[in-house]
Amino acid sequence: MKIYTKEIFIDTEDFLTFFIFSHFTYFQLNKGLLPYLEKLVSLEDKLVNLKQEPNVTLYFWPLGINENREPDLLIQIINGEYYDFLFEIKTGASPSNNEIEISTDNNGNEIVRGYQLNDQHRDFMNFGKYETYENINDFARNKNIILKSKIENRYHIYLTHHDKANKPIEDIEVNFNKYEKKSKILWSNWQFLHSFLENLKNNVNSYEKTIINVMQDILYGKGFYEFNGFNHKLYYDIKIEPNSAFFWSCK
Repeated sequence: MKIYTKEIFIDTEDFLTFFIFSHFTYFQLNKGLLPYLEKLVSLEDKLVNLKQEPNVTLYFWPLGINENREPDLLIQIINGEYYDFLFEIKTGASPSNNEIEISTDNNGNEIVRGYQLNDQHRDFMNFGKYETYENINDFARNKNIILKSKIENRYHIYLTHHDKANKPIEDIEVNFNKYEKKSKILWSNWQFLHSFLENLKNNVNSYEKTIINVMQDILYGKGFYEFNGFNHKLYYDIKIEPNSAFFWSCK
């Protein structure tokens, strides 16, 4: 399958990125994508607007003009204020680092280039200029955009396959301790997204619930879901049947 200029295979992070986030467009923004982003970065109802849906644009694989780095997704939101969410997404790999180059700017500050997250962050926070695809059938990035959001309204998110007990701390520290200690990146995982979709089922119609099931099936097939354990009642109801072919059965 080809999307823009990318050859997309079903078992890649590019496929998962496009499939999951493009399917968010089947829901009302105030039901799906906006609450997810609010929970992701703890925005506390700053995006959801019950009077009027905000203007939202998804740019897949934009290219940072200054650092020549390609994050996976840029989401722009206009809701009285401008908000930008930049995603670097992984399903198993580590950051794609290049050969490290160290230089200084005009003020004598050290600049380290080559770390993927670091380069993306500098593009996002310091410059905010991207080449993007305008339509899904485009074969080249033919639209330039400049971010209008305030720095405090820009959120750089590292979305990975790691569970909560194995956060990719090293990936982030290696990138950012080499650059600017004030810089920060937000981490989340696919498992959180799966759980968000499960909770979303309580607020959607039957058609939207079908879309959620499809999205969850894709995540489940990759092993990206949270195990919440059994409730106490289940333990109390377990009865051992010695002659059964199973180790135990629940009744």
